[in-house]
Amino acid sequence: MGRTVATHLLSICDECEDAFCPTCETPHTCSKCGRVYCGDCAGKVLDSENVCDLCRED
Repeated sequence: MGRTVATHLLSICDECEDAFCPTCETPHTCSKCGRVYCGDCAGKVLDSENVCDLCRED
């Protein structure tokens, strides 16, 4: 059975907009703008220097 987490402890992924628990799953953060990504999206959005697609386009 999964854990129950209070909604005020959840983070929202800036890519897929799914809620995730940052104490259960390490949030991945863009080192340039600070956007937060879940583990599923981080590999698709962040490069090896933890810079997101949006910041790379700037």
